[in-house]
Parts: sequence; C-alpha cells; structure tokens
Amino acid sequence: PIAAVGKGELDLKLVMPLRQLDKTQVEGRYRFSGNSLKADPGLPPLTEVNGELRFTADGLEANKVRAVLLGAPLTVDVATGRDGLVSVKVAGTAGVRELRQHFGHPVFDYLSGSTPWTGVAQIRKGHVEIRLESSLKGIASSLPAPFNKSATEARTLVVERKPVQVATPASPGAAPPSAREQWLLSFGDSVRAQVQRRLDAEEAAIERGVVAIGLPPRLPERGLLVAAEVETLDVDFWRRVFGEGAHAAVPISQVALHADKFLILGRSFNNFNVQATHDRDTWRADVHGDLLAGHVEWSGEGAGHLSGRLSRVVIPEGTTPATAGDGEEPRELPAINLVIDRFNLRGKDFGEVKLQAENHEGQWHARMDVKNEDGTLSGQGRWRPHFSAPLTQLEFKLNAKSVEKLLTRFGYPQAIKRGSATLEGSLGWAGSPLAIDYPSLSGKLKLDAANGQFSKLEPGVGRLLGVLSLQSLPRRITLDFRDVFSEGFAFDSIVGESTVTRGILETKDLQITGPAARVMLNGSVNLPNETQNLRVRVNPALGDTVALGTIALVNPTVGAVAWLAQKLFKDPLGQAFSFEYAVTGSWADPKVEKVGAEKIAAPPKDGGKP
Repeated sequence: PIAAVGKGELDLKLVMPLRQLDKTQVEGRYRFSGNSLKADPGLPPLTEVNGELRFTADGLEANKVRAVLLGAPLTVDVATGRDGLVSVKVAGTAGVRELRQHFGHPVFDYLSGSTPWTGVAQIRKGHVEIRLESSLKGIASSLPAPFNKSATEARTLVVERKPVQVATPASPGAAPPSAREQWLLSFGDSVRAQVQRRLDAEEAAIERGVVAIGLPPRLPERGLLVAAEVETLDVDFWRRVFGEGAHAAVPISQVALHADKFLILGRSFNNFNVQATHDRDTWRADVHGDLLAGHVEWSGEGAGHLSGRLSRVVIPEGTTPATAGDGEEPRELPAINLVIDRFNLRGKDFGEVKLQAENHEGQWHARMDVKNEDGTLSGQGRWRPHFSAPLTQLEFKLNAKSVEKLLTRFGYPQAIKRGSATLEGSLGWAGSPLAIDYPSLSGKLKLDAANGQFSKLEPGVGRLLGVLSLQSLPRRITLDFRDVFSEGFAFDSIVGESTVTRGILETKDLQITGPAARVMLNGSVNLPNETQNLRVRVNPALGDTVALGTIALVNPTVGAVAWLAQKLFKDPLGQAFSFEYAVTGSWADPKVEKVGAEKIAAPPKDGGKP
C-alpha cells in the first residue's frame, strides 16, 4: 500500500442529478506541498513532494510534480488512458553516495558519481509493470569486468518488473494461487538476468532465475542459475562483496562457468570450467582446467568439509600458501577426504596423494599418503589453531626406492646417483601446517641411506644437500684425496640421527661410509640463517686396500699380521692418516679450516649463528 503524509488543498466540483445518479460528474484539483510518499517498505520514500493532481470520474492527471528521492530531485507525470491504464513517468538523478547510505551494500564501495535515469510504471486492474532505464553516464565503476567502466562511458542499464499470469484453481473452494512477478535486467551487451518470484503474504521468494554473463539467459526449471563465459572471473572478490552478513543469502543453486582465468582462494586457474549444483548445505562440482580436473564436494557445516577425487592438481611456480585473505594465518581448516591421482607442486611431480583430515576437540588431525614409482611418504599431524600459541606437529616416514629419481622429482636432478634411503622423524613448529616456521622448528630426524654417490653439485643447488656431500672441503683446501669429494663421494651407507631445536639442527656421529673413506659429522646447522658449525673427520680407507696390499707383496707374513691388527684395532692405518676439519659460515660460501691433532672443543649449539 502507498502511504502519504502531508497537507493539501482540495477543490472539488460534484454534480449529482437526483433522478439520474448515473450521470454524476466529478471534477477536482488537489494541490500539495512538502508531502512525503512511500510506495514500498523496501524502497526509499519520496520527500518534498510538490504539485497538483487533477482528476475526474474517468481518470486523473498530473504534470511536472516535483519531489526529492535520496537527496536528488525528480519529476513525475501521471496520465490515465481511456482503457483504464494509468501511466506514471518519472525522471531524476541517482547518486552513488546516497545509494550507499540507504542500502549499505558493499558493491557501492566500488562505484562513484551520479547519473540521470527515467522510469515508467503502467497500472491496469491492479497489475503493475515497471521499467527503469539509465545510460549510467557519470558513474565510474572499479568492479571487475564486465562491470567496470569510466564516468564518461555510457553503458545502458534496464530493469523491468512484470506480473506473471497465474492459472485459476480448477476446483471450486481451492485456495487461490500466490501472485508471481518477474524481474528482468540488462547491463550493456553482455549481462542479462531474469528472476521469477512468488509473492506470499509476508515475503517474496525466488522460484527460479538466471544471471547470464557473456551467454544468452536460459531460465532453469527451478533455483537460481549463474552462467558466465568471461576472460577473468575473480571469485575471491565477489565472495568478499556478497559473502558477508545478510548479503550472503543469495540463493544460488546452480553454476555453469567458463573463464580463461579463474581466481579462487588465492589461486589462479587457466582455461577453467565448472558445473556445480547446490543442495541444502552442500556444493557438488565437476571442474576442469589446465591446473585442476575432477569432482569435488563442499559442505559448509562447521569449518567445512571438502571431499572428492581429482585426476590432477597443478600448483605452479610462484604460488604462495593460502592465507585468510588479509595476509594472516587461517584460524581453522576444513575436514578433508581427498584423493589426487597426480599432484604437481611448482614443477615437481609427487604422484598420487591421499589426504584425510578432521576437526576434533579444537584440533585439526590429518593423515597424508604420497605414492609414486620412486618412493612413498606417509605422515600424520595435528594442528592446534585456537590456543595462545598455535602449534603444528608432524610425524612422517619417507621411503626412497631410488634416491636419484626421487630427488629428480623434487627438482634436484643428478644430485645423487643411485641409492635408496629412509628418512623418518617428528617435527613441530609454531603456526599453521600450510608453511613451516623454521625459527620455531623442533623435533627429531633419522636417516638411513645406502649404495649411492653424490654428484658434482653446482653452487646453490640443494644447499642443505651440499652440506652433506662435503664438496666444500676440496673447494677450500688441497687434499690428497681431492677427487673423492669434488667428483662425487660414493657411499655404502649413511646413518645418523639429528635433533632440531628452534631451527638449529644438531647431529652427533652421523656416519658416511664408502669404499674411499669413512666420514663422521658432528655439530649443528642453522636452518633459518643457512649457516653451519660442523666438525668433519675423514678417515681414508687405506687399511684394507693400498697399505695392506703393499705390505703383503713385500712380506706375506707381516701382511697377515697387519691384516689381523686392522680388524682388532679398527683400522689403525686409516686412523693414522685421518683428517679433521672445521666447517663454518654460510652454506653458499663455507669456511673450511684443517684442525690440528689437539683435542677439539665441542661446537656451540647455535649452528653458527652470529
């Protein structure tokens, strides 16, 4: 109902023949000033309504009625046709600042300026049709394409409301059907929308509708369909605009999208297609693109639940871990039950990945299994996000069937030839599991490798691996066995355990045994600063090879005694020719010093930290 408040003056002329009332004549004028008029509870009122309304028994008329809508002036003309049609024409100006103040929607934050508009309402037998139109010239928009425009550019916006004819009930006494209306919208040449609503006594509900961008609109049987074919679709942006508070209640039930570039959750996907449906609280989607393909389901209950199977997931170079959207770490992660047949992270093919996770008693529990032809990785972890000091804990075991091939997968081709290895341990750090915080990293590691050979590594390649390969020794000093390390040290086994405390990895008696030498490493490595403070003892394997062979040729009896001494006294010849070095400084530019025979104090535990 229309509500009017204000005063006016009425001039009325009434002619009523007493014997011929059917020939009654009515003619009048109603002059008003400073009135207010509200046509709909959801629309802003008209204020400062000034003008004159002329009427007869057959119709009414008003010309150039002046009013103010959201602080801007407008004019209204009213006329009645012979067929009972009442036509209302409106012309005015709309300003973004006033629209933002009244409606409060975040979309207005990306608009500025003002623009003229016109409107026409046609009323016949209780049915109302409305058409609003504007060139939007004067409005500047920084919304993503195709909604962006300059203030000088014209982009026609048309909004129409039409009643929908409803069939009369077939049976007598049946309740009359609810009234229905249809809204149509067009913006430029590429955006079309059509929505059909049911008008109940208390509210209006969308029965079906479509929003089409770059495609012809096709109204679905039920629900609201969003269909788009665009160059770039920034889902994160539109989630921020429509995903807060009451604005999140857009009842989208179907999605059909194609974008050359698709942005979501901080990720960019090229040549991306998605077909999705929404039922109650669950989205089901088939996705296909250059970086992602498969079927996923998402439930928004609690922290959310993500499940499905993907044939491939590719995360390209330069991609950083997802955050909460403002650079902060996330406060929670969803439950996950996901299988990825082929997972590629920054050019590294990890093979099949299975990830299961659930939220339990304030903690996020996860299990991960990675499998490919060259090795397996299994692990389980916990994340406590809501404590005063968020903590991630991880237990894992890596089995490498071929160290050479596995390191090639991880981006270090030809770092090690051949070899098998097992690396297991438990680690913890402050923060989320999406990125390791090295300054707080603590835990234990155990390495057991066999039958491999370090290759000649280029500077900067596998910097931590370069520490283990000992190639810094021949670069800094001259050794009688220079080629043993510079050309790649072959090993029969590498065995050792390490502890990590606040980013400082400390090892004691990590032993590398090979046909040319036996090496013992003690000391610490600073992971955040990429520095080291190590003692390296190298025992050339002289006892069972060169020395014994020479002695046996001269005197077999003495050679036999020497062989027995080697076994009983653990390679006294090798010990006699052993070398010890102090390795400090950065991984990229280490400092190597030969240590004398005097006893060496244990290295500090700060990993070479200044």
